[in-house]
Amino acid sequence: MEALIAWAWPYLVAALAVVGGLWMVRSGGVEYGRNQERAKHAAQERENLDRIKRAADARPSGSVYDDPYNRDNG
Repeated sequence: MEALIAWAWPYLVAALAVVGGLWMVRSGGVEYGRNQERAKHAAQERENLDRIKRAADARPSGSVYDDPYNRDNG
């Protein structure tokens, strides 16, 4: 058994290093994906805030009395 361990330990260490490296690459990719989603969400929020600001500054183009769909004109 000791001879097998003495012969195979470099391969076991290399296998553990490969598994660790793959784990680091995967976790980096997951973090990259999360950052992409956060950036996308932040851009959508900025667009929504701009749209809300434009809507808050909007003024009616005509008077209420000119509106043919106003039920109180009748």
